[in-house]
Amino acid sequence: MVADTQKLATPFHQQLRGKKKVAKAPSTIKVKLLEDIKRYGRRGSIIAVAPGRMRNVWHPQHKALYITSSQLKEMGDVVAERDVMFGMEETVEEEEEQEKMVEVQMKLLSPTRATEIMAAVIPPELIFYRTPIVTHENESPAASPKIIQTPDIQTLLQSSAKAKPKPTMIYGSVSTADISDSVKSILAQHEEGSRIVLGPEDVQIVEDNGEASGFEPDRIKALGSFRVDILVKGGEAIRRTAVVTAQEDIESEPQG
Repeated sequence: MVADTQKLATPFHQQLRGKKKVAKAPSTIKVKLLEDIKRYGRRGSIIAVAPGRMRNVWHPQHKALYITSSQLKEMGDVVAERDVMFGMEETVEEEEEQEKMVEVQMKLLSPTRATEIMAAVIPPELIFYRTPIVTHENESPAASPKIIQTPDIQTLLQSSAKAKPKPTMIYGSVSTADISDSVKSILAQHEEGSRIVLGPEDVQIVEDNGEASGFEPDRIKALGSFRVDILVKGGEAIRRTAVVTAQEDIESEPQG
């Protein structure tokens, strides 16, 4: 009787069932990299990666291949660990180079200030010593005696006016690079001048008389004095004189 009463009190029979176990998706999958990927690894490496990255990024961009369990077994279960530092060395070097460039640009002077310093620091003459090429043009074979005719005064004046001394050529040359190096060594002794960037392209050899006289656009090839223009980009040219003197003059000077 009691059992029947309990059945009536519980109109519906309750059955207890175990909870269904839902299989969890793997947190990582194995893939083969088809190219070098920064902070992950080199091309050909097999690494574990999040499924979402592979599905949404790498696979659509053909950067990696899915690797099945059977393929992985055939390869010997060789799975490399993710290399978080891969490719970062170049990035660090690039960042350092950029920082250096910014630092240099911050240290550069304005063209106006650079021109002022050069005008004050660079001396009027820049001296260079070179060995002259010795020629013997005056020596000539003995000529047969000829009748000497005395020229008139007008002919002598015309010939003397036309005669121009030939430049004494030198071994080597004084190039615009030599001149810029000399100027930079002078500027290096000045606190602000040391920040001026100067190169051979910033030096121009000026022709005095409009005729070629022992120099080319980028080099001096004879003894003498030559006007040169020195300038910084955006500034005004500073004119100085490059004096090329014979090396033997120094050696022949008496020592006190």
